[in-house]
Order: sequence, then structure tokens, then C-alpha cells
Amino acid sequence: MDDKILVRVGLSRLRHPLPPVKLMVAHSAAAGIISENGAVVWNALLTFIENQELESEVAEALMVAFLAKKSPLVTVAALHRVIARPSPLSDYILMGITGQPVLINAWSKSHSGEVPKRYTISEYAQSLTAAHLVPPILRTRLAALEKQHDLPFLRQWEYEIECLVCRLGAPSGSDRDYWSKDPDAVALQISHACHFGRSAYLRTLALAFDLWGMSEEIVHEEVKYAIPCDLVYAQILPGECPVWAAGLQEALPDDANKCSTLIGQMVRDCSAGGELLMYLNAPLGISNMYRAELRITSCYVNNESARPKDGFALHDYLLNRMISLTESLVNKIDVKPFGFLPGVFPNNVSMLPGVIPGPMRHFGYLVSDLLSRFSYLPANHSVGKSMTAKPTRGGIDIDADGVHIGHLTYWNQRWQPTHSKGIGTPCGTALTLKEAHLEGFSPNPVFRLQRYWELKIFERDNSHMNWNKRTLYGRVLDSLDTNPVCKL
Repeated sequence: MDDKILVRVGLSRLRHPLPPVKLMVAHSAAAGIISENGAVVWNALLTFIENQELESEVAEALMVAFLAKKSPLVTVAALHRVIARPSPLSDYILMGITGQPVLINAWSKSHSGEVPKRYTISEYAQSLTAAHLVPPILRTRLAALEKQHDLPFLRQWEYEIECLVCRLGAPSGSDRDYWSKDPDAVALQISHACHFGRSAYLRTLALAFDLWGMSEEIVHEEVKYAIPCDLVYAQILPGECPVWAAGLQEALPDDANKCSTLIGQMVRDCSAGGELLMYLNAPLGISNMYRAELRITSCYVNNESARPKDGFALHDYLLNRMISLTESLVNKIDVKPFGFLPGVFPNNVSMLPGVIPGPMRHFGYLVSDLLSRFSYLPANHSVGKSMTAKPTRGGIDIDADGVHIGHLTYWNQRWQPTHSKGIGTPCGTALTLKEAHLEGFSPNPVFRLQRYWELKIFERDNSHMNWNKRTLYGRVLDSLDTNPVCKL
């Protein structure tokens, strides 16, 4: 079997339904383009893109070109020639490759025309917009546009799906239970039907530009909700588990004291290397009767009587309200100053976050493993200091005014296609900050850094019973303490 056939077989794995596999294939293909034999891989990628029938699949394949953008082989002109199904999203990814706007869009007619007023859309076409097939945010965005402009965005979406089905036939099915027969197991799969729904969404926005007068700028903003992956996060692959976190994989703590011992050792190990553990989100050991995950977060508080549970309330408030104070650019994340008043909690406690969520608006499915663990960056409470985060293999490097100050580590932990309900994906994330740089980004001295832990346990008496859930909370003492433990 020659190299060309092997490359074509490899690229075909982009059609794998599991997002982490898709991302690994995209990175491997990009590495092939950058290698000495890059021309073979590049030409195979062009042929692969040319043969795609759905706009969403084109966008997915273009992520390979984006990841290989430093190679002289990667040219937008060549990509334009082979994209048979252009869309606003394909143009947006091409802009990410060159850093320059596309002068003339090629998608102004990439739609099926306006839905006839009396046309009855089939129930089957409508079913392909279901939340288990496509992200609910697509319906939410189109509903908002429909309300704002008084135009039939949702009907147009369903009509575009019907037109795709008429042209290409019904999407192939997928067995959602293929990876596991465990009724408690869950997994995100990107099915063929999902690409139908996503492509129709892109075609609807192309029509809105062509016939309904929507500006190109707004269209490009809306299509990001269907992007395979935020361009910064696309550049991240899971790396090695930190040495100090190796004990998490076999740990089975079932009370506060055992959890205190586990965390105390991690804190000491981090401190020995001059680093402060600011954030952690990872699963623990697994048995037939035990599942658990551990979170650690950091807050600045003005009162020693702050409750750990309130620290997580602030932590989750920022995430749920999508208050990230970060901006995702093509190759980096800008971390803006926090600039909000402290949250007020019982016991006369005022609290500010020590960590903030990274960009989340256009996360994308290729890094779906990160979605439940998420990426957290240091909160910037300084005045006049800039902080940036840059993607790297295994996580994100954090710099301040050109100086490396910390790292977000992302690793797989006994990775498998599925994970248990209630427990996040089988990977971990952790933010460590060099202790010497902490003061430069802290709020005024009234506030002192405190760290809290949350242990979520699912347990049962035997392997045939339902799981029972309980949650424990505690406080992590300062790493400089001679015997750092956790207190409730």
C-alpha cells in the first residue's frame, strides 16, 4: 500500500463520530503537511475537501489546514479552488489561516432560495433539528434573529435541511449505544445527521446575507456557533498527567479526612516546585461501587469565616453567566482585568474570584472532552498589567508582560469513549501559578487568597443498585503551612 492510499485512509478517519478522535486525526494530518513529505498529505487533503458534500464537513476538514498554516504548502487560493460547498464558516476559518479578510465571499448563493410561504416542511426534516442531534444553541440563535428581524429563520433552517435530504438522501444513522451497553454511560457523537443540521444552519445565514440584508460582519459572528472548534482550543491536545496529580487515578476517598490527605500531598508537591495549585477538575479512582470527581478553586476573601460552598457558588456563577473576561483570538487568549465589585456572602464575607473561565461562547465539539472540565485562567486584578494565554500541546501557557507565570495542564485519565452520568469526561485540567508572581495580580491587601475543594461522590452498596450522590466541601490551607491539610 503506497503513501497516497495510507494518507487517504487516515483522512477518512475525520468522519469518526467521536470528537476527540477527530481532533487527533486533524493534528496528525497537520503534522504530516508540515513534515518533509507534506506535499502528499496536502494534495490528499485538497482532494478530501473537494469531495465533501456538506458545508459543515468542509469546515471540519479545513481545521487541518488551519493547524498546518505555518507550512508554505498551505495556500488559501488552493483551498478556494477545491471548496465545492463554500459557506460563511469556511471563509471565517480561511481568515484564521491568513490573518486577512477574504476580499470576495464565495457563499452569497450557497443556499436553496427563500422558503416558499405555503410550503409544508416534512416532519423528518424538522426532526433533524432535535437537541440530541445538533447543539441547542443553533435554534436559540436563529430564534433570536427571527425575533429581532421578523424573518422566518427557523423555517428556512428546516427548509434547507429538507433540500439537503432531497439532494443527498437521508443521513446515515448511528448506534448511540455502540460504545457501551451501560445505561449510565454517556458520550458525545457527531453523527451524519448532525452535519445536515449544521450545514443547513450555515446555508440559512448565507441566505440572510444574500436576500435579507444581514451584514457580513454579523453573519461571521453567528456562524461561529457552528464552528467545529474555537481556533485557540483547536491547537490544544491532551498531554501528560502532572507528576503531582498521579495519585488521583487510584484515589478512592470517601470522607473529608481522606480527601484532605490527598489534596495536602498535591499542594506540597506543587509548592516544592515553586508553584501554587489554583484550580483542579479531575476524576478520581473507579470501582463497581464508587465514582468521584474532585474540584479545587481559588478566591480572594476579606474574612476567614468564608464558607467553601460559597467559593464554588462564585466559581459556578461566572461560568453559568458566561462571565469569562477573556477574548479568544486566533493564536492566543487575552485575559482582561476583572473590574467588578466583590460578591457579598453570609458572615460579612466579600469575595473575588482567583480564577476565571476561559473563552466559552464558541467552544466547539472537537474539544468536547474539555467542556465538563473546562479551562480556567488566573483572574487579573491588576491595573495596567496584560496577561495572555497561548495554546500548546498539553494545555495553555500563561504569560504576563512577556514573562511566563503559569500553565493550564490538560491530560487524559484512563480515557474511554463514554463516561458515567453525573461525572465529567475522563480527563483532567489543572491551573498552576508561580507563587512569585501571584501578588502582582491580586486585588488590594484586604483580600487574601483562599482555596477550596469539592468532592462529588457517587456510590452504592452493590453493582446492581442505583447510585447515591453526596458532596463534601473543604478548605485548602496555605501551601506554606508546615502541615497543609483541608478543613471543612
